[in-house]
Amino acid sequence: MAFRWAIGAALTALFILLLVGNIAGCIDARRRKKGFSFVSILGGLLGVSGFLTLPIKTLQDWFWLPLLIDITIPLLIVGLLTSPTTIDPPKSPATPPPEPSAEPPAHRTRHDNT
Repeated sequence: MAFRWAIGAALTALFILLLVGNIAGCIDARRRKKGFSFVSILGGLLGVSGFLTLPIKTLQDWFWLPLLIDITIPLLIVGLLTSPTTIDPPKSPATPPPEPSAEPPAHRTRHDNT
């Protein structure tokens, strides 16, 4: 029983740590107008595991709640829905390639040392 408490508490603590870290990272990235690479889904899955492991019936009944609280899941869904689904073809060069000349290039032979 103590083992379940220790494992469940550790998993739930990791969930809370990732949740707070992801929220703080998103707020900081928005304030600085820079990108942020969050740890997606992992926090929610750790929370689900922690809730199911802890020997508290109420938490086990609400095992799905960490997936709703985890901010990365809605951000991931929005990112997937709004990302382009096709890759644009490469753009043509600004200047066309040179036309081949009509006369063949002059070749030097081994005996032309002048």
